[in-house]
Amino acid sequence: FIICALISMYVAPSYSLALYGFIRLALLAMFALSIPIVMRGPKVFTRAILIIVCLALLQAGIGMYQFSQQASVGLGVLGEPVLTSYASNTSTVAAEGGRVIRSYGTFPHPNIYGGFLMLGLLGLCYLYLLCDSELYIWRASKSLYANFRLFITSRYFFIRLALSVGMFLLLMGLLTSLSRGAWLGT
Repeated sequence: FIICALISMYVAPSYSLALYGFIRLALLAMFALSIPIVMRGPKVFTRAILIIVCLALLQAGIGMYQFSQQASVGLGVLGEPVLTSYASNTSTVAAEGGRVIRSYGTFPHPNIYGGFLMLGLLGLCYLYLLCDSELYIWRASKSLYANFRLFITSRYFFIRLALSVGMFLLLMGLLTSLSRGAWLGT
């Protein structure tokens, strides 16, 4: 792709635009090649999933606020589109004789927003299962009450509760996107 983009740069009608496209493609290729190198470190994958989950939770909060206000939040600097229920470029759903705006987050379309929330939800499921494997370590020498007390007082129990709340928030954000494709993926 890089070689084809380099060759097509010289036959393009706009050299500066073709150069810009070539630089973007080269940066994306370097990024794609650097991912396996960076992911070799210990616990890097879990940290990357944690970052994606935090961003998805932020997007879900923005989307739920957009849905409750039925308008833009005012984050145009972050790429939020201008949302109005009467504009033809805003994705809406007809309900009870009116129009309901679908949540966008800071994405250009609600389906992309829903797909990102699905990615965050999968990340939360991974973290939940990771905590689950650490939580269920039973000691055969202890009584049932002592094992239950260890279960409740474990830090993984509270982390798992926080992850459950995060799953609920992401599902609510997914619900406000009104994205049938993302719902089907759930």
